[in-house]
Amino acid sequence: MKNTRYYKIAILGAILPILLVAFTMYAGASILNTSPPMVQTGSLTVYILPYPTKVNIDAGEIHESLVAIVGQEFTDKSNPGASKLGQYDNEGKTLSSSDKIKFVIHPDVKKNDGKTLTADDISENMLFGNGVTAGGILLKDDSTVDATILVADQHYDSLLESKMSQMKTKLSG
Repeated sequence: MKNTRYYKIAILGAILPILLVAFTMYAGASILNTSPPMVQTGSLTVYILPYPTKVNIDAGEIHESLVAIVGQEFTDKSNPGASKLGQYDNEGKTLSSSDKIKFVIHPDVKKNDGKTLTADDISENMLFGNGVTAGGILLKDDSTVDATILVADQHYDSLLESKMSQMKTKLSG
């Protein structure tokens, strides 16, 4: 009898961790995720911030840092990208008009001549992805400006704009 009881406990001890992992992967994943569901209004804002001064930082690290500052996820990878012409899909085809796109450019982002970058300076051929990017922005004169680009649904504008100075400080190192 003692051996039977021992085997039952041993089997239960072996199965319990497997069940716990399975629960966490399937049912528990949504329970453990405390972020609210992403909101899509159909309008996007392209935030252009200073390029990070920290050497060898990638867009993923920047994204994680900005999410930590904001306190929640604010980009939806299923959203289309943005350009001056409107929203576009993965093939670069325009999905909506330019009135669905807004540009917010930090005044510390400067062109090569030292003047502040404006939306009018940006080439219509420049496609901005649907998340966080660190890289060059193509201008109408075929020059580029290094910047951190964040594309988010306009639902998050007030939240992001309230954290803008903290985001700039983080990017400045």
